[in-house]
Amino acid sequence: MIARLVQLNAVALALALAAVVLTSSAPTPLCVLDNNCDALVFRSVAEALHAGRMPYAPWEFGGLTLHFAYPPWALPLFALYAHGRLAMLALGALGASGLALLARREHGDLFGLLALGGGWTFFSLWLGQTGLLMGIAGFLLLRHRAGLGLLLLVLKPQFAPLVLVALIRKRRGRDLAFAALGVAILSATATIWLGPQVWSTWVEALLRAPPELDRSFMSSWQAWAPPLPWWAGAVPLALGCVAVAVVRADGRTRIALALVLATIVAPHAHPYDLALWVPAAACTRRPVVDLSVLALTSHVAILSGTRALLPLVALWLVWRLLEARDPEES
Repeated sequence: MIARLVQLNAVALALALAAVVLTSSAPTPLCVLDNNCDALVFRSVAEALHAGRMPYAPWEFGGLTLHFAYPPWALPLFALYAHGRLAMLALGALGASGLALLARREHGDLFGLLALGGGWTFFSLWLGQTGLLMGIAGFLLLRHRAGLGLLLLVLKPQFAPLVLVALIRKRRGRDLAFAALGVAILSATATIWLGPQVWSTWVEALLRAPPELDRSFMSSWQAWAPPLPWWAGAVPLALGCVAVAVVRADGRTRIALALVLATIVAPHAHPYDLALWVPAAACTRRPVVDLSVLALTSHVAILSGTRALLPLVALWLVWRLLEARDPEES
């Protein structure tokens, strides 16, 4: 059973790699048709940064308006994207291999292959996205590198609050200080580069409503909103129960629960961000079996358009983690 799941996910990964090679930025691209929107935005942001311009203006591609709202301390990373698809391929390959190697160190070759072949890898590589870095951040948070892991995680700050709570509960002051220093250095770099107004333009970008196309691809609680409005009362209750579990759990389980819950409660989470599930699955009692289910389910939900399934799967992973509480401190 597991062998077949690995084969299916390997095929999906091969398709993702082929898609990356075959889809490239044309002079007048149709980003939706080519699934090239994110890559085009990131390259445009990089070109603006190299020209000393603000990266937060709305970007127009083929009649579609797209937004960029990464925080100023993430901007030095996006300067690399000016080199186009080659840089995106290199960053994607580093992210995928890093995630797989860290997963392999946890539970062996099969677990590493499953980490590499999930739907999160498919979409991160296809879109030139940064989701795989979130998975790497999760493993670093579990493996005595919490400061560096948190620094990577706050590149997408919507995933960080619960992890911050977990680290504060564990009294990891040194790790928190390391991450804060890293953010301060990167923030100062962005401020010197673009001027203090980079902060006000970032806040303006955050306040813009995301395009309807973007919202339709969410994999967090927003995936429930359009088809299942009656979840409005049940979701806060369920999340409240899980939040209590995050506070009460110990050791690695607390970090793992915070990572999974982040993929549900984040106001902006996409399938490529589900790489956060991989380090969380490493903390269950049957990590290979659980990651097999997660990898295959992510492909099915993403490719069939049944996004409402993804937060439910995340809640299932929470249940698996609560079954396997680890009292040892990581």
